Amino acid sequence: DDWNALTWLASLELQATDDMFLYAKASTGYRSGGFNGRGTSIGALEIPFDEEFVTSYEVGAKADWFDSLLRTNLALFYLKYQDRQTTELRSTSTGIASVIVNSGNADISGGELEIWSEPIPALRLGGSTGWNWFRFRDSSDDPINSPAFMYSMYGEYSLPPFDFGQLSARLELQYQSQNFSTATSSCTAAS
Repeated sequence: DDWNALTWLASLELQATDDMFLYAKASTGYRSGGFNGRGTSIGALEIPFDEEFVTSYEVGAKADWFDSLLRTNLALFYLKYQDRQTTELRSTSTGIASVIVNSGNADISGGELEIWSEPIPALRLGGSTGWNWFRFRDSSDDPINSPAFMYSMYGEYSLPPFDFGQLSARLELQYQSQNFSTATSSCTAAS
């Protein structure tokens, strides 16, 4: 078997002001099909999985505020998958095998906002929040490792450089919403 594809990318960038940059991007992506090299039988090794295609759209803005005291990055995205490849654990007569399968067609949309500031030269404060809506178009399976919401906040203080290097301290808090470890709708959620 063989697999190939032609992909493309188009982008538009605008320096709206000295402190604000806007962009829009559309592209396609491709992951080759293949064979499962971890099959536990000759038959399993000979079963191919199909290629994966994605069409991606993204718009965003990067801006500095208050004479660069505060910086923000905002991005919104939409991805349309065809024949998405995922890894599944399957029971076999000799144990458990990890195989790549085409899990179906999917849509992913969401956004991310990142903020950071340096109120004084040695101190950086920041955080980010993200939203991710993942849905399969042709099944009710839960998406694997795809939390719907996440955020983080941090503070970092750096001492003046020493002859031997830089010393800094960082405190960070992270959160992510419910996450699934398997693709079945009845799976147990991990958070």
